[in-house]
Amino acid sequence: MTNTTTIVPPGFKLSKSIRDELPPSERASARESLWQKSRGRCSLCNEPLAVDGTATDVDHVKARKEGNEGEGGVTELKNLYLAHKSCNRSRKNLSYPLAATVIRFGRWSTAHPRRSFGDVINHYIENGNQRVVVSLSDTTATLTFGSIERSAPIYEDPATRTKYFFMNVPIEYIQNDEGTQPRFIEHDHVRTLAIDFSDRPVHEPSNCRLVSCDNGLADLKQFDGQHKTTAQILLKRTEIPMKMYVDPDPAMINNLVVQIQQGIKKRPLSTTDTLQKLDKVMQDKVAAYKAKHDGKSPSESELVSDQPLQDQAKFKKQLLANFEWAILNHENLELKKQKLFSTKLDKKFPLTDRVLVTKIIRPLVCQELLDEPLDNSIARENEREAIVQLLNRVTDNMLTDKWRPQPQGVEEDIMTLQARAFFMQGAIAWWLKSIFIPALQGQFLKQKWKRLFLEPLSEVQQERLDGYIDLICGWDVWSTTDETHLAAWRSNTVTAVEKAFPEYSNVSLVNQFAGT
Repeated sequence: MTNTTTIVPPGFKLSKSIRDELPPSERASARESLWQKSRGRCSLCNEPLAVDGTATDVDHVKARKEGNEGEGGVTELKNLYLAHKSCNRSRKNLSYPLAATVIRFGRWSTAHPRRSFGDVINHYIENGNQRVVVSLSDTTATLTFGSIERSAPIYEDPATRTKYFFMNVPIEYIQNDEGTQPRFIEHDHVRTLAIDFSDRPVHEPSNCRLVSCDNGLADLKQFDGQHKTTAQILLKRTEIPMKMYVDPDPAMINNLVVQIQQGIKKRPLSTTDTLQKLDKVMQDKVAAYKAKHDGKSPSESELVSDQPLQDQAKFKKQLLANFEWAILNHENLELKKQKLFSTKLDKKFPLTDRVLVTKIIRPLVCQELLDEPLDNSIARENEREAIVQLLNRVTDNMLTDKWRPQPQGVEEDIMTLQARAFFMQGAIAWWLKSIFIPALQGQFLKQKWKRLFLEPLSEVQQERLDGYIDLICGWDVWSTTDETHLAAWRSNTVTAVEKAFPEYSNVSLVNQFAGT
């Protein structure tokens, strides 16, 4: 028999606290056993861990305590896993199976931009897109799904005289209604719904068209609730509650979809919502351009060029400011959801909205004008989503459950003081513009240095971004008590901060990530 030795990358570290909690018999070989068990792959996303072992977390499959009842998981090798730091941070307080499900879906979604519900069906459902056998009377709909036959009473919508009924549909018989629903799947929304549905009822059905075909067959084309259905598919639900419209007028369904998405409460229908996020002045300028060009939507550069020459520079700044403030007002921005910025200087908040926009968001936003039509600006949408995700990571590291400001004269805890230092304007310019951005640019071709987030990041680039943010937020400098260092923070000038901390740079950050 041949003995094989597991080679553990030098960058993979097992914390002393976890090692000391292990049974004595497992401690000596714990690093080797965990790496061998992982086979070099993240347990949550199932993608390769860093070859050098860096940015790898060790955590519990069953958390030390889950919920309010019962005992938590124990610290032993069979209850531990390895994961990317970014994936493990994304797990938060989710159970391991649910976290792995939504994280893998997120990775799959971002690996190829603009996934559709049809892509979900093709990837997740074996033998999907089947047709159903249907029999309709004036009062009853009978559908046969393979060996399963179901009947339901038929109702009539009083406004349109459209017939409809309700029925649970096996997932193999659901199709994507590409003709009436052009939206793409947003993985963050699916994640939220999957978490909700994991322990709560699905409070309303999805919607589809029953489209009759030849020989007593029909297609069930889902036009609303794709995110809801996707979430249930991820949870391994085999049937989906569905409201089915019987051979409805396609134009009526198109109008209904528009009303559902834009007029009621859900996410925008348009391929991108960049145009919708412009302020009234900008939208009026777009309308004026369309009126002069037979309804053609302008690109950013075309819209600016359409202004009087003497106004173009100012107008360009206003247009770019619209993109920047759209990030601040994004529905998923944790800084906004947790009310962590103010409109004026206030000790109760770590920063103001203007500092957030001008000092943090603006350096991350591409300041060049793009040639994409504003009503279909995929690049700006990618940029907006990536920056929101980046800011949420900073928030999670520095502020969530850590920001506890005290009245004047009352001593604050170390985490609050760290956040205050981190968000001083001189500190922001230092860690963001002098260190983080140059370090991240090293992952891109030089011609893309000013356009970092216009295209979806590769897995390697995303891993670097997440790792760099985690490392920067974890630096000891934020808790310094050295008067020279404190004076540098208070100076609010990058030069003073660089002089106070000469050992920190974009090069040192890259080396720290690599474990060298």
